[in-house]
Amino acid sequence: MKVDKRNKVLQVVVEYIKIIFIAFILSGIVMCFIRITKVEGKSMEHTLQDKDILLLNRRSYKKKSPEYKDIVVIDTFNGENNFIIKRVIAIEGDTFEIKNNKILLNDKELDEEYTKLGENTKYEDFSKITIPKDKIFAMGDNRENSADSRVYGVFDCKEQVIGEIMIGLVPFKSPKDLLIENS
Repeated sequence: MKVDKRNKVLQVVVEYIKIIFIAFILSGIVMCFIRITKVEGKSMEHTLQDKDILLLNRRSYKKKSPEYKDIVVIDTFNGENNFIIKRVIAIEGDTFEIKNNKILLNDKELDEEYTKLGENTKYEDFSKITIPKDKIFAMGDNRENSADSRVYGVFDCKEQVIGEIMIGLVPFKSPKDLLIENS
């Protein structure tokens, strides 16, 4: 009888070990595709706030390139793990410049309903550039408080763009809410 009881306890322990092992393997697989990330700083206000928790799709740009208005996580290669969250403003082949306090994309003023601009927002002029192949120009939504492509230059889609923000977890924000601020 004691042996029978011992075997049952051993079977239960083995089952728990199997469940834990499977959960560990599955979480590892999921982490290859999806990551949780946290906003640090105010460069994406009003769309994202400091300390927001977000879900990052690490595989979104393996077969396609970032598109206009995507919110992406970028490795600046400026020190150890210096990741920033920015919005794609220009993609390969586009021209970009800041002139007379206006952001120009392909020689047309950019309509940006998602930005945080003060009444007296002033942009420094930025000489016209053409975005090279497989590169993007990305900026924070809070233009007065953002180190972005104006500082780091264009970002390489394959080497520096880590992935696309899918949704905000805390507080919850749908993909639609990430595109346009619904004040």
